[in-house]
Amino acid sequence: MYPEYVAQCDAACFSPGPLTGGEGAAGAVMRTAEGVKQLRKIAGADCPVCAVLDVPAAPADPAVIRAAAWAAIIRRASGLVYRFADAPPDGDHAALRDALAALNGRIADLAPAILADTPLGELAMSMADESACHVKATRHDGAVYVFAQRFAGKGEPARASITVAGARAGMTVEVVGEGRTITAVDGGFSDEFAPLAEHVYRLKP
Repeated sequence: MYPEYVAQCDAACFSPGPLTGGEGAAGAVMRTAEGVKQLRKIAGADCPVCAVLDVPAAPADPAVIRAAAWAAIIRRASGLVYRFADAPPDGDHAALRDALAALNGRIADLAPAILADTPLGELAMSMADESACHVKATRHDGAVYVFAQRFAGKGEPARASITVAGARAGMTVEVVGEGRTITAVDGGFSDEFAPLAEHVYRLKP
């Protein structure tokens, strides 16, 4: 049913359900990633795929919404929709408003790279603590961009190893928007990831 239905659509959307925090945070983020992945497979490369992020009435955790947004992006969503269960009273949503504004600004700045073509070659990510994670890469304006995220919703920061075609020993890897760099080894690099954290990397030849 779904492939035939999506074939008639100008765009396709997926909602993982309410993005609750606490113990269910990692599950909500992973549902977002898996749902977008499956919808992208059905819709094909050319159909716009949007993730509908359901923001609960209260309390909304900006960190979970941010993580779900990046999970959708890494699984090749081409747009995001925020759907609010209930509008909070004036003055109660400043933190959420500011967090969403910052998130949207960062996504808009990176949009050309997010939507760019995927380069050929090896790409992989693994966590030292074996927690779930995922990664995607694109090529834009002469650079390779790597978008990586850890799914674990709690615990201590853990180290990730990222393998990406074109990484050479001694190459400087910029961590976009964080004011720091990493030195690559042959074939990749490593970095620390807090629970539900994402990082964006830029590698230039």
